[in-house]
Amino acid sequence: MRNKYNWKLLSAEFQLASVKYPDLSMAAFASSRGIPASTFRKAIRREQSKEQKREACMQINNYKLAMKHIRSAISLLNNL
Repeated sequence: MRNKYNWKLLSAEFQLASVKYPDLSMAAFASSRGIPASTFRKAIRREQSKEQKREACMQINNYKLAMKHIRSAISLLNNL
């Protein structure tokens, strides 16, 4: 059965729990939820990778928008 777990939610819960309990391991958290440790580890890493890609995309989009504004400003200055 695929996608049995809400990995995004579990990832957020693990991050919160690891802040509250710094010594908490992925395996311990996974076993407390009845999830195989290796499955949990892979899924959490996959979620972290997705989040990093989203952040990189946002940074690229912000950069593109900034460049567009700079080009517009230069164009306006050249027309003065």
